[in-house]
Amino acid sequence: MKFMKQAAVLALSLSALSGVVHAGDEHFYAGIKAGAFMVDVQGVDDATPFGLQLGYDFGENVSVEFEYNTGEADLGEFAEMDITTMAIYATYRSEGNAYVLAKMGLLKEELEVSQFGHLSEDADESGLSYGLGGGFKLGNKLAIEAEYTIVETDVSYLGVTARALF
Repeated sequence: MKFMKQAAVLALSLSALSGVVHAGDEHFYAGIKAGAFMVDVQGVDDATPFGLQLGYDFGENVSVEFEYNTGEADLGEFAEMDITTMAIYATYRSEGNAYVLAKMGLLKEELEVSQFGHLSEDADESGLSYGLGGGFKLGNKLAIEAEYTIVETDVSYLGVTARALF
């Protein structure tokens, strides 16, 4: 059931993206993300998320972006953890074909633990999130980025993004 909700949110986001693509303003961008939620809790495997990034570049290397990531991890034979984050960041990217990025913003994290297919625990947290990374431009419209982001005190995200400017 959780996967169906996540797939629906992703499908709606991609539908909204089609309007952005046709907007004709070359300051909009979108990205597809993948990586690992690294959970610093004994006995918990890292979750493997996928995500979506939508942003607007204001010029002068400053942009604002929305990020949605979701993933799951097994907690043994009969339990699993779902983690979902939604964030809005102010992001700085330096000049050049190879560049550095830094971001800071507000993030909401939703964590659900299920045993035997039934929800046994859930938690929501919101707070400050920040990250550092780098990227390479592949022409004027595409870039590949890698970043490390602090989600909360015991969860971080190591990810790769394929980003396209529209």
